[in-house]
Amino acid sequence: MPAAIIQLLLDKLGDELCGQKQLPSDQHRLVGCAQKAEELGFKVTEKNRGSLGKFVKSQGLKSIPQEERLVNGQLRKVNMYEDSIELEEAISAFFWINVLRF
Repeated sequence: MPAAIIQLLLDKLGDELCGQKQLPSDQHRLVGCAQKAEELGFKVTEKNRGSLGKFVKSQGLKSIPQEERLVNGQLRKVNMYEDSIELEEAISAFFWINVLRF
């Protein structure tokens, strides 16, 4: 089973266990940058997850207050962002910069 699906299931289970509610459908979807990167098809590893988050945060995107989410089996505070084109561009830039570096 792909890692993105496993992570999605773990996040959903954590949300259910912690009693977190989903946003009403009329509001923008909130995502973590690693979650969005996986949805875009990028490979997010333990090694690049932190760097990705710092890079996206440095791009000036407005983050929503941190939310506790299940990340690799542990509850951690995660910066949340509105699912947007700007977020996709920042994530893509991060991976392209890292590809060009090697």
